[in-house]
Amino acid sequence: MSSILLRSVKRLILAFALISCAFTASVSAQGVIQHALTPADRTSVQQYTLTEDSFQKLLSTAKDAKANKVQIRILDPNAHSLDETATHLNASPDVRALLSRHSLNAHDFLLGEYALLSAEFAVKYGDQAGKHGQSGEHGVVSQA
Repeated sequence: MSSILLRSVKRLILAFALISCAFTASVSAQGVIQHALTPADRTSVQQYTLTEDSFQKLLSTAKDAKANKVQIRILDPNAHSLDETATHLNASPDVRALLSRHSLNAHDFLLGEYALLSAEFAVKYGDQAGKHGQSGEHGVVSQA
């Protein structure tokens, strides 16, 4: 891995740590994501390109959520797809208003958050991912 790519991934992980403070992601996040995403959703997360603009939107949304005490549940154990989770987020007027202030919709917000979470698992577990329940076939993280 090139040093530039490694620094970028580390930067994303550090940013994710900040974002995690504002959202209710738990240690069992990967299991919930496996349950909450369809195979097509997992593919979308794996193919998602996190740009500087989208990253800044996620970061500013997290800061705004924390400052305004808006809790966004990105991991919904009752949801069976990204769209179901987005529907649950949209049910909260506070969450809808927060996302709107940052020019995001619930679907795109979740896609970006799941991509960050996937990057965290990839960095944290690397080629050990399968031993921790993050196989590419059943989880968000692929082992390339």
